[in-house]
Amino acid sequence: MAVVLVVLVVVLVIGVLLGAAAASRWGRARPEVPAAGAAVVEPPPEERAADAEITAFGEELDRHPFTPAPDSGDELIAEYAGALDAYEDAKRHLADRHPRRAEWAREAVADGRAALARLDALLDGRPVPGPPCFFDARHGAATTEVPWTPEGGVARKVPVCAADAVRIAEGHAPIRTGRARRPAPAPRPAAPNTPSDATMRHRGTGDGTVSVRRPAASPVILSVESTDGIRVARATGGRAPALRSPRAVRARLPFPAEGSAKCRFKVTAAGRWTITVEPPDTAVAFVSTVRGRGPEVLDYQGRASLVVVRHWGRGPVRVVRLDPALREAEILFQGKGDCRGELALDGPCLLAVDGVGEWTVAPTR
Repeated sequence: MAVVLVVLVVVLVIGVLLGAAAASRWGRARPEVPAAGAAVVEPPPEERAADAEITAFGEELDRHPFTPAPDSGDELIAEYAGALDAYEDAKRHLADRHPRRAEWAREAVADGRAALARLDALLDGRPVPGPPCFFDARHGAATTEVPWTPEGGVARKVPVCAADAVRIAEGHAPIRTGRARRPAPAPRPAAPNTPSDATMRHRGTGDGTVSVRRPAASPVILSVESTDGIRVARATGGRAPALRSPRAVRARLPFPAEGSAKCRFKVTAAGRWTITVEPPDTAVAFVSTVRGRGPEVLDYQGRASLVVVRHWGRGPVRVVRLDPALREAEILFQGKGDCRGELALDGPCLLAVDGVGEWTVAPTR
């Protein structure tokens, strides 16, 4: 009787195993076969070419020997992050429905390869190649900078290739004129924001991450407005504008000309916010008393003077002298809460007020 029971158990186990194997075999997903007579739509040649370029660029990124580390340095990390951003931008452009999606995707790949070229130069100790032509990255590296005023925008210097430099000098339009500008990619689901190349403005609600581009890695002023408390910090570390305010704020921060032309910022906010890139000449010019609230960039245009600084509110406050590249050159005053101080200015200079309370900066003569 015991032998019969053992045999029955063995047969039962074998049956279960065979059944599981069959279920596993026949339960696998099978490739979908188009229905008979269904038309297979092939993408146009330019989209297939753009897709091949994106794939090749992705393989270049996978093969690249650089691996970010805490001691890698800001410039290396920024260029590597710029290349990764460009790869994501290219994929999003190609997935868009715009007629020029293939063109914009290939331009994003060109931006990414330019970032990798700068990264390689930094790793090898070679001179860093210049940025790509502002009007079309496929024109190659820029050779000079020329004044340019986009429609509805502000005048600024942009890097251009030799051909566009000659055309603009002769009064002609650059080669890209008349063609649609490549827009910034659609917002990512986890970080909703809507950037615009024309205004260099990013808008969003709540937490998010934005990629801020400076013209030719030049110094700019980063303007931040929020309807509620906000914290803005550089996502890749290093020296860059940082802001923390417990309430609604309008702040303008110096963004020095260091590292990559593209930098990622992490935004932590409860309400709506806007981040705008503005040229240095938008610093608030003054020769007599100027008042404000929150961080600001000032352009003192008076003569040598003793200056009285007052601050009302919680938290620390600093007044810093900036060099022409908007880097911190010297801390002239620092205090906390309701405070008053004096500092001496030798003449015209750029200043940054760093504090979230109300303040006045008043030359005495």
